[in-house]
Order: sequence, then C-alpha cells, then structure tokens
Amino acid sequence: MASREERRERLKKRMENDAANRDKSNYKPLLDLSDYEDVSWFKAKKGKNEIDIMPFEVTTGNDPSGAEIGDDQYKLEYWRHGQVGPKEENVICLLETFGKPCPICEEKKSMMDQGAAWDDPEVKALSAKRRCIYNVIDTNDTDKGVQLFDQSYHFFEKELFGAAEYKDPAFIFFADIEEGYTVTFRGSEETFNKNKFIKPKDFDFEQRDAYPEDIYKEVFPLDAMLIIRPYDEIQALFMGVEVEEKEEPKKEKTTRKKKAEPKAEKEEKPARGRRGKAKEEEPPEEDIDIFNCPAGCMAGKDWDNQPPCKECNDDDYERCGVQYELWKAEEERLEKEAKKEEPKEEPAPTTRRRNKRR
Repeated sequence: MASREERRERLKKRMENDAANRDKSNYKPLLDLSDYEDVSWFKAKKGKNEIDIMPFEVTTGNDPSGAEIGDDQYKLEYWRHGQVGPKEENVICLLETFGKPCPICEEKKSMMDQGAAWDDPEVKALSAKRRCIYNVIDTNDTDKGVQLFDQSYHFFEKELFGAAEYKDPAFIFFADIEEGYTVTFRGSEETFNKNKFIKPKDFDFEQRDAYPEDIYKEVFPLDAMLIIRPYDEIQALFMGVEVEEKEEPKKEKTTRKKKAEPKAEKEEKPARGRRGKAKEEEPPEEDIDIFNCPAGCMAGKDWDNQPPCKECNDDDYERCGVQYELWKAEEERLEKEAKKEEPKEEPAPTTRRRNKRR
C-alpha cells in the first residue's frame, strides 16, 4: 500500500495536469498530426480578429471538394460524426464527405424508416456536421506562424463567401498568396445550451502585402493529413467492438511543416458536389415534412431564403438543409413519375408510328 507521502505526490501531479489542461477541449480534429510537433490552433477571440488564409498544394486524391493533385486549395471541407462509440470519437462521414456508404448514416436511415422523427435525440446524435479547416496566419500574433483553424461551415465559410460576394460582385480572391486579402471578423460571444462560444460575424477584407512562395513550405498539407477510416472500422467503433490496432513503425517527428510527397490514389476520386452524395442513392420515400422550424418557416422548403435563417442555430440549420435536399429529390422523383404516367396520344395516321417515343 502506498504511503501517505506517495499518494500526496500523485495527487499533486494530477492536479497540476488538470490545471495545465483546464482550457483544452475534448474535441479531437480528424487530422493525423503525428508528423508535426509544433502544431498551433488559432482560436477566435471576442472582438476583432484578423487572419490571412493560406492555400496549400493538394498531394492526394482525398480532397473532399475534388481538387486535383497539384492544384492549390484553401480549405479542407468535411463532414464528421461526433461522439461515436464508447470512447466518443470523431470520424469522417464517408457518405457526406465522399459519397460512399457510411454505417452511421445507414443506421440513421434505418431508424427513420421505422418511424423515428428528425428531432428524436437518438436520430439527431447520428447526424453528420459540416466543417472546414484552414491554414491561417494571425496578423496580430505572427510569431506563431501558420496555425490551423477549424470551424463550422455555416458559421464561417458560408458567411465568409456571402461577405466576399457582397463586397465585390466579381468576387474577392482572398486566399491568394500575392493578391489576397486579410480576412477580418468580429468574434461575438454567444450561448447555446448554457455553453459559451465565439461566433464569427461582420466579415470584411483589408489590403495586405504579398507572401513569398516559401509560404508553401510552412502550410499544412491538409488533404494528406485527413484521417479516413474504412467502413468496417467505423462500424466496429460505432458498435463498440474492439478493433485490433496494427503497430506501425514510429516516424521521426519534424518541427517544420513541409509538403508531403504525392501519394498514389488507392480509392476512386471523391464525388464532386456540395454534399457529395452517391449517384446511385435513391431518395427516401418517407414523408419529409416532419421538422417543425422554431421560427415558423416552412421547414425544408424555406431553407436559407428567409430572414430567420441567418440566426438559426447550427443543428436546426443543417437539419433543415438536409430536409430541403430530401424535399427537392422527392419533387424530382414525383415529377419524373408523373411524366411517365402521362397518357400518350394515339396518332391517327399509321405512317407516323415510327416517330413515337418508346
């Protein structure tokens, strides 16, 4: 049995560790950071924020937006499932990110087919969230160099582009190293479910100096760092089944950010498109008018085109957006069926039957 002095020393170390990590979140990004020791994350603060968004060179076939190897890209946009399995891990949603089968999305659809509603907490917990990661330089703290910035798509990316198009109909090319702009925004302290967070608002753009080509050596190759678990592994994690981890040789960590060597494409190229759904996917046949908008809008049909949509919380906004796509798909399906069922006029002259559509 440990002595009182030993127990006191262990307690002291635990308390010191808790003190050092009191401001850290349990959120784990879906990036492999094992090659880097000096990763710094930009955290938006209350008040004015000023960042330069830096492009990186795509080196794999895993860019979710479909950029080619060798192209410049300014973000890594992906969908994630959170709190998966007993360990509550984050995983890439294979369906929404790459248009491939996802066991979690399949379970969600199965629950809804059996009568569960969109606002059922268990269904809601299985929904994927849309996020973006950027390489940024905080112009008020340049000593930190290039930092990673992970944000909700709806809170940052969507608002950023809305501001860029509003400021200049020809579009502001903010992420170019030579002709780009500093992105400024106000960090507004908001509260959701008793938790405080900083929400970016009031985006604007300011002139800045050009960056040298050497900046490409400092940015992170985000597409090469994305952790993409295979279907079977996600399913095992979701079901709480232990997955035997293969021991890989330890790699020497680097303190500088360098471009990764291009990797051979092992999988077919991710589908392009806003949500990246598989072409073969059939729209669900259930009644889609099931989510009641808290602001009184027509859920799904009024998505993103009413004044309350700007103030809608992230979860409701995403659910309404998904419902909009389901509604549009259902409308298109019904329209196609109606065209098929239209009675064909029987032509009188027999000589014209060859010209009928079969």
